[in-house]
Amino acid sequence: MTFIAGLRCPDGIVLCSDSLESDGYNKKNVQKLFKHEVQGKWGIGFGCSGTAAACTNFSDRLLELMKDFEDYDRRGTEKLVEATLAYMRREYPTESLDVIVGLWGCSPAETRLYRAQSHCQCVSVESDYSCAGLDVSLARFLLDSILTPTATVFDAMYIASFVTSIMKEKADGVGGPTQMFWHHTKGVRWAEAKKSEMSRIERGGFIKGNFKIADLEKNIRQFCWQRFPHEFRPASKDD
Repeated sequence: MTFIAGLRCPDGIVLCSDSLESDGYNKKNVQKLFKHEVQGKWGIGFGCSGTAAACTNFSDRLLELMKDFEDYDRRGTEKLVEATLAYMRREYPTESLDVIVGLWGCSPAETRLYRAQSHCQCVSVESDYSCAGLDVSLARFLLDSILTPTATVFDAMYIASFVTSIMKEKADGVGGPTQMFWHHTKGVRWAEAKKSEMSRIERGGFIKGNFKIADLEKNIRQFCWQRFPHEFRPASKDD
C-alpha cells in the first residue's frame, strides 16, 4: 500500500508520501514523488498509488511526454495526464491507479491540485486536499480536523508530515522515510525536503520534544472519558 497526500494552500502546494514498496515478500524504499519543471515558468509534481510496475510505467511515460512542454499550458497538461491514464487503462486493464497531482504556473500565477484515477481517466480539481492509497479514511479524518483554509505552505508541511506519520504507524504497508515536495507562490521551483529537514519536521519542528503516537492516543482516550463518564473509567495518572 502507498500513501500520497496533496495539500493546497493560499500560498502554494505540498505533496507528501511514504517510501515503502512491498510485493508481499520483499520490502524496499523507493521514490514515490516525481516532478517536472521549467525553471521560472511552471512545474508539475505527482505521486500514485497502485502496483509498483504500474506506478513506474505511468510515471516514466508522463515525465517523458512532459519534455515537449516548454510553456505553461494548464489545460494541455490536464489532458496529458488524462491521456496517460487512458493509455494505462487500455494497455493494462487489470491495473488500478490513483494519482495525486500538483500543478503551478507563474504566468498566469496559479496553483492547482488534482486527483485522477485510471478507471475514469478524468482529473478532478481538489480545493484543499486529496489523498491516495488503499484506505485513506483515517487520513481524511485527520485532515478534515486539522487543515484550515488559512493554513500556509509552512503549516501544511507539518500537517502532511503528521498525517503521514500516523498512516505509517497505523496503515498496513505504509512505511519508510517520508518524502515531501512543496511549491510556494513566491518561488519558481519545486523544493524537496532533505533527510535532515524531514527528520526535524517529523520531530515536531519547534515543538519541544519528539512527537509520539501514544500521546495522540492518550488525548483521544481522555476525550472519550470526559465526554462519556458513564461508559468509560476515569483516566489514571499513568494513562
